[in-house]
Amino acid sequence: MDRPNRHRAMCWQVLVLLVVASGCARSRVRYEEIFRGDTVHVRLIERLDKSGEAVPRSYDHPYDVEIEVLDDMLESILYRKGKVVIGGGESKEAFPALPRGALLKHIQSAFAQASLDQAVDFSFVYTRSSLKIFRRVYLTDGIMFRKGGQLNIAFRNLAFEQMGGEEEDNFEPNREDPTGSPMRTSWTLVAGDGQSLAQGTGPGVLGSNTYTNWIRLDLSWPWGVADAVIIEKAMPGMVDDLESLFEGDFTLPEPEPPSRAEIEERLQFLEELRREGTIGERSYIEKKRELDRLYNSAPK
Repeated sequence: MDRPNRHRAMCWQVLVLLVVASGCARSRVRYEEIFRGDTVHVRLIERLDKSGEAVPRSYDHPYDVEIEVLDDMLESILYRKGKVVIGGGESKEAFPALPRGALLKHIQSAFAQASLDQAVDFSFVYTRSSLKIFRRVYLTDGIMFRKGGQLNIAFRNLAFEQMGGEEEDNFEPNREDPTGSPMRTSWTLVAGDGQSLAQGTGPGVLGSNTYTNWIRLDLSWPWGVADAVIIEKAMPGMVDDLESLFEGDFTLPEPEPPSRAEIEERLQFLEELRREGTIGERSYIEKKRELDRLYNSAPK
């Protein structure tokens, strides 16, 4: 089996695991398929009572959302590994660009078809490459629904490293309703402008538990609107003042050239990519020629 087919098969295996995991949840559920691809899966979900009837949810569905608005909302959702501390930790996108682009039209379609009791169930897998370990597969899944002037997004799993990651030693993929109760996770969503984390009703430090996996986006916030428009409405004339700072002869400083050690790392990585068949021979030759030129011109 060639490498693209192996990679596709691996992604399918993760998605199948994800579907089985969510289907094994304690609550009885019924799904309505919207889209299933190699790396993304979107469907409608409704929970059933003992008699097999849908549990009333009273969501504000169907929901007609523009792609640009949905894209802006999903792009804005950030998380951090570990517990949130003031000023600490690097924030990452919960919906990276490639899987987000693959999900958008299917989530839009799901919202347009959703009933009052159906949430949008989404899942995706994606890979990251690095110098030491070339391919790692991550999965993310959860549900979305509109209610009370807010878009609610509750994650079951977020960037869960399924293939040999450190999370596997301490956690199993979550299989339960992500809105049922605050979850124990190795990550925390970070609320930004127009966002808030859901609050439970149980006892906690401040009288209630915070759902670190469930974020709410205020639909009255100007999602999908250019930053310049928001600034101009909030502070008239500010955009012109900012632009005037960059008028005239203004040039960015030249970036520092890479050191020989950095170039050697890139050459080593390039050789690994070639051996694994990730890049073609022509691309390899062109890139190696460019790196060799940089290496010969770099200071010793």
